[in-house]
Amino acid sequence: MFGGVVIMKKNTYNNLVEVIKQFPLNKNVKITEESKLWELINLFSSLLAERVKVRLEEVFPQTEFEEITAETTIREILYNIEKNQGLPKNNKESYIEKDLNIYFDSNINGQNHNSNEIGIGVDIQHLSSFPDDIFSSDNISLRSSLFTELEVVYSLSRPDPKITLLGIYAAKEAVIKALNNKNKIKYNFIEIRHYPNGKPYVILKNYPKIFLEISISHSIDIAIGYCIKR
Repeated sequence: MFGGVVIMKKNTYNNLVEVIKQFPLNKNVKITEESKLWELINLFSSLLAERVKVRLEEVFPQTEFEEITAETTIREILYNIEKNQGLPKNNKESYIEKDLNIYFDSNINGQNHNSNEIGIGVDIQHLSSFPDDIFSSDNISLRSSLFTELEVVYSLSRPDPKITLLGIYAAKEAVIKALNNKNKIKYNFIEIRHYPNGKPYVILKNYPKIFLEISISHSIDIAIGYCIKR
């Protein structure tokens, strides 16, 4: 029995290491249980962090990884996985409302939001944080966790779909920062739409009717999102 537990732990650790190795690692880095994610993964950004979370959830479906940050160690991730092995995973909300232009109770996650409070959010992302095949079937889980179908379709209609999608992600991060929400709203509850003239605007789910103005800029392989909450 004891030997079987040891083997299972070793297999879990090896599987975890293989997931980490799929990302751009820093040079001459050695993966140990004490390693922090930012020490291992090159260009660790919010987008790269989401990629790590999604990939871990694919390999270890019984475990939630929402609390992972750049400071999280391999040991902490391993402990979280082992703690949840054999337990049913909580059902995540796997759908997006047909019409995100519906506002619910203004108290989301137990927090009250003052619609009169001004907030500003800025986010910058590098194209290297995206997988090269972001639009392939291999990345359905990542796309569905970060974007709505409308956003993906819009990106594919643009001359450079990948940089367009990166800009949409940067805008979502800017929205989250402007809202100053400690319990971060899910990315696919934020939808970036565009007027006929190309100007972007925001549709939120589970938030009161608040005024958000956003702007998205691109420069070669960098996208910047800017948001003002009035």
